[in-house]
Amino acid sequence: MTRKEGSGLRTARKVWTMEDFLPLCIEEGECLLWQGGKTARGFPYFYRGSEKVNLRPFIFGVVLGKRIREGFQISVRCGHRECISDKCLVEKSVSKIRKDVHAAMRQDPAQYAKTRNGALAAGLSKLDMTRALEIRASNLSRAELAAAYGVSDRTIYDIKREAIYKTPKVANSIFNLAATMGVA
Repeated sequence: MTRKEGSGLRTARKVWTMEDFLPLCIEEGECLLWQGGKTARGFPYFYRGSEKVNLRPFIFGVVLGKRIREGFQISVRCGHRECISDKCLVEKSVSKIRKDVHAAMRQDPAQYAKTRNGALAAGLSKLDMTRALEIRASNLSRAELAAAYGVSDRTIYDIKREAIYKTPKVANSIFNLAATMGVA
C-alpha cells in the first residue's frame, strides 16, 4: 500500500544553522545580540511551530551538536544576556553561574570605600542596640531607614522582626533573682 504525497508522510526535518538566526541579531564584536523574543528576565527565545524554545540551549545542542551535561546550563563568556553567538556559549554548572552573578552584583572596591566612608563620616557605619531600638520604633519605610543608617533594606527588615539585634530577655530564674537582690 502506498501513500500519496502529503497524506501524512513525515517531511524531512529542518537542519538548523546559525545563519537562520542572523537576520534577528546585531553583531557586536564576536557577539550576536538577539533582537527577537526575550523572556521576562531578558533571555532569548523563539517559536518553533507553536513551541517556545530557549535559544541558547537550542543552539548549543541542535545547531552545534553538543550535549548538555546533567546539572549544567548554557551561559555566555561575554556577559551579554542577549548573546547567542556560538563563540560565546559555554556550558557551566549552576553553582558556577550563581557565583558569577553574585560576583557581578558586588560593588567594586572603590565604590564600597566611598559608601563606607560616607557612612563613617555620618557616624552611621555600625549599628548598635540603641540604633536598633530607634529603627524598631520608627514609622519610616524600610528604604528610608536603610538610606538613613547606611545599611541594606534587608538589615532593616531583620532588625524590625528581631532576627538580629534581639531585645535581651531576662530569664526568671532563682540565680537572676538572687543577683538583683545582691545575694552572691
